[in-house]
This record gives sequence, structure tokens and C-alpha cells, in this order.
Amino acid sequence: MLKIKKLIRAAFDPYLLLVLILMLYKIYLMSQDLSLDLKRDVYLINAGLILVILAPAYCFSHRTRKIYLYLCDLFFSFLLVADLLYCRYFGTWVSVYTFFESSNLSGLGPSILTLCDRHDGIYIIDLFILPLIFRFTSFPAPQRRRLFLRDLMAGAILISYLFYQNYDNGKILRRYSANDTLATLGPLGFHVADAAYFIKDRNIKLTDNDKAAILNWYAQKNSTADTSKQTVAEGKNLIVIQVESLQNFVIGKKVNNQEITPNLNKLVKDSLYFTHFYPQTVDGNSSDAELLINTSLYPIDKGSTFFTYPLNEYISLPLLLKKKGYQAVAIHADEAGYWNRNIVYPNLGFDQYFSIEKMTATEELGMGLSDEAMFRQSLSILESLPQPFYSFIITLSSHYPFMMPDGYNLLGLAGDLANSHVGNYLQSVHYADKAIGQFVEDLKDAGLLQNTVIAIYGDHDGMFERDKPEIERVFANKPISEEEWTRVYVPVPLLIYNSGLKAKTADVYGGQVDFLPTISYLMGVNSDDYRFAMGNNLLTTKDGYAIIPSGDYITRAAHVSPDKVENDLSGTDLHTLHIANLIIRTNFFSLYDLESNIKPTKSR
Repeated sequence: MLKIKKLIRAAFDPYLLLVLILMLYKIYLMSQDLSLDLKRDVYLINAGLILVILAPAYCFSHRTRKIYLYLCDLFFSFLLVADLLYCRYFGTWVSVYTFFESSNLSGLGPSILTLCDRHDGIYIIDLFILPLIFRFTSFPAPQRRRLFLRDLMAGAILISYLFYQNYDNGKILRRYSANDTLATLGPLGFHVADAAYFIKDRNIKLTDNDKAAILNWYAQKNSTADTSKQTVAEGKNLIVIQVESLQNFVIGKKVNNQEITPNLNKLVKDSLYFTHFYPQTVDGNSSDAELLINTSLYPIDKGSTFFTYPLNEYISLPLLLKKKGYQAVAIHADEAGYWNRNIVYPNLGFDQYFSIEKMTATEELGMGLSDEAMFRQSLSILESLPQPFYSFIITLSSHYPFMMPDGYNLLGLAGDLANSHVGNYLQSVHYADKAIGQFVEDLKDAGLLQNTVIAIYGDHDGMFERDKPEIERVFANKPISEEEWTRVYVPVPLLIYNSGLKAKTADVYGGQVDFLPTISYLMGVNSDDYRFAMGNNLLTTKDGYAIIPSGDYITRAAHVSPDKVENDLSGTDLHTLHIANLIIRTNFFSLYDLESNIKPTKSR
């Protein structure tokens, strides 16, 4: 027996073996928590990766080896817990891009806590036990580089063979969806592949072929585009309000005989109202909506465009309106650096950005100022601006997890609905509606409303398919089919209000990418100035459609039109998203300006 122990100690470091087992066990626990059906090969791939990560421990002294192994376990535990919480909310996995957005965790404490389960401590309990094991046990292993090389080679062979088995023709970097990649490679394998994608994507250069592909796409799109323009709103102020988590299905609905959005319901009667207007955000969430609305570009397919490419140049709505003499300002009662807005907004063409640092903290709610306080201070800002102006305002109070403090739950909800997730969502939307209604009245009292166009839309979904059972009970009183969910419960509203506009409820299908050409048409912008918009003018399009990319809020991509809902994007749709990716990743618009074609001073 003593000889066997010596042989084992000569072949393995017990501490390394312990950490290896702990890591694999945590992968198993996460697969159970998230109902993942991970195959044997997935565990072998992850075992190989763990071996490669832990193997350098053999090159250290006894004490340093323990520190290295503990740090490996600490990092791995952090990564798994981050994946676990992120997946519980978004249904996908943390990527390299997500870590670049870690500054967005500021103020998200309540949101994160709601995702935690009382059993989650099992993922980190070893972080407290391992130091005790290291302190009170001693299994000295010789510093043997051959053991380092053995484990490194064994891990590399395992990884290479199984990668080869799972990827066609050895295309190791073949792009899968996040969920497919995880099912094939497991948590560690996913992060290695994701890092490879990140490095690959960051090094894209604009080639002549890419430039030709982009220009050909626009040439085909613009060959059938309507080139007319309206002048009904030309010269008027423009206020665009992005409402946090506002979905269209609450508009016009009642709960316990109370209107959920009484003020928006009133505005709808005097507005251009689009009921089939779809969110098209990906991993950038609210910031992706801001990009779509202000540039008519689809966001990049992984990560936040604002974080990954903050210095990009665009042909944007602020720049289009500034060409017509407008001043452009953005207002949002959150930290300036959230989603990198303080860096991106000047590149979008905003002259000023009024963040929470430039406001008075009169009434805080959730992640920042309350919507009511933000709108009151917004009015003072707008009154000080020369006209005409473009003001882009973002609300915040109806942010997940929709927990409103006492005194802000203004709907009378009874029974189980009163303390449910859907009930909390309805309360937060009702509060946002109240704040918007008061803002519109204040604009009227200040003499600004008559000469102002107001556009209101939702940034992304607040209710997901996992909330369907409760939505069925509260609103539908019947099972909701997959197609009905996509047509009725996924859209966000778009209202465009001005006293000079003829009210109409439009049946045309579209998405956030279509906003810029639609509002530019109304504001009297020449169509040639927004020839690089990827969207369509919803006021001249007959039936329309929406491409819904998969991302944090929408886990399945879809193409929606009046005729059908397709969950598999066509080759044309995928090519469109590819063109958008090329445009952003190569900073294509840095070559162009609003006055002419290519900028002669720049080359790429």
C-alpha cells in the first residue's frame, strides 16, 4: 500500500487532482441547475482544458503551487457563477464582450440578487475550504517538468481530438450560436472558442471585396426605395423617448378594470401608431436600441457595439438633423459611462449628453433618478436650447427586476398578481406611463408641444417566453401559440405624435432599424442623405417585415412579415446582418460624410 501511495504521489499532485475534480463537479452542478444535457465528450474536452490550465502548477515550488491552484479555482468559480446568473436572465452565456461591459454592473445589485438561488453557495464553498486543506495538509510533490509536459500534452491531445470530432473538416473556429457552442464544447470550451472569435473579429480590415459587397447591398436596396419626402414636420423640434422594457401588448389593456398605460393610450389616438414594431437588439440591450434608432444599422452579432467599437463614425440621425440647423442633445439619468455613452454619443453627433452627473439628485429610484424627476429636469434643459432641437431621452425606472418601492405601485393589483413578476412589470410600466403623461403636459404648458414631434418606443422586451404562463392567465385566458407570442407579445410600440400629423394605426411590419428613414421622411430630410440606412420608411412601405436577430433578449432569430413567422433566417436576412457587421467592424462610415462620397483624406 505504501508503494502504491508513493507511485500515485510520483505521478500526480493530490492538490492538482482535487482542483480538477472540483472544477468538473461544478460543471456537472451547473448542467443540472440549467437542465443542460452535456455529453461525455463535453466533460472530456473540459477535463483536457483544465489539465492544460493546471499543468503549470508542476513548475512552481510547493507553496506557490498551492497559490496557483487556488487562483485557478477562484477564477473558474467566478466564471461559472457569472455564466449561471447570466443564463438565468438572458438564456445565453457570458462572452468576452460581456466582460468589457462590466462597468454596467454599477447599480444592478437588486437585479443580480433576484437571480441568485439559496443553493448557489455550493459553487463557492470550496473557496473557503481549500485554504484550510492547503494549510493543514502536506503532500509535497517534486518539481517535475516532465509531469508538466505530460499533463499539457494529455490535455492538448484530448482537446484536439474532440475538437476534430465535433467540427466539420477541422474548422475549429466555425461559428456556432452560443447555446450550440456550449452544448458541443461545455463551459470552458465555450469561453476558449469565444475568446478565439473575439480575437478574430477584432482584426477585421475593410478589403476591396468587402467594400464592394457593402455598396452593392445598398445599391440593390436603394434601387426600389421611395425617394419622396414629407415636410409636415420640417423645422419642428424632435423629442425621441426610449422607454425601458416597454412592450406593445400593454397598450390599450386593462388589469382589474384599470388602464395600464392611460397616458400612452391617450397619445395613441392622436399619433401615428405602429403595432408591429419589433425590437432588434442583440447583446448590447438598451444601447443596441439606441444604435438602431439613431443609425439604422443592425448591431454586431456578439457583444455591445457601444463597448466594442466606441470610436466608430456613423451617418446618424443627429448628424442628419444638424445639417438642417438642429442642436442635438441626449438625456439619461444614469452614469455617463454606462454602456460607454459618454464616448459614443459625441461620435453619433450629439452636442451634449446630460447624464445623472449633470442633474440634481432630487428623487432616486432604482438605478438612477426617477423618471418623473428626470423628465422635470429635461424640461428645463429643453427650454434653454435654441430651436429647432433634437432631444433623445431615455427612461430608466421600469428596468428589471421591476421592483417599485412603496408609494410607486399605483395600480391596484389583487391576489397572486400583486406580488408576481408580471405584476411588478405592470406597476413599473404604469409608473413610466405616468411620468411620460406629465412630461407631455409640461411641454404643453411651456409652449413647446405645438412645435414638437414626439416619438416614443420601447427599447426591448421586459416579458419573455418564460413568463408566458402568467401572461396567458392575466391577458390571454388561453394558451398562446409560438406564432401568436411573436406577433402580439414580442413587439414594442412606436408612437409618433404631433398636432399636424394625421392620426393612424399602421399595420405595416417593421423594426427599430426602420425608425431613422421613417422619421427623416417626416422631418423633411432628403432621402439621399440617409441612403446608407439599412431600414425602410414605414410610411411608404406597403407590408414590411422585421429581421429579429438572436441575442440577450431574443434567443431565437426570426423573420416576421404579415404572411408568416419564420424562425430560420433566410440567406438574404443573414447577408443583411453580415453587411451590418462588416460596416461596424471595419468602421466603414469613417470613409464617408453627408456632403459627398468618399472622404479623400482617409484610407483604410
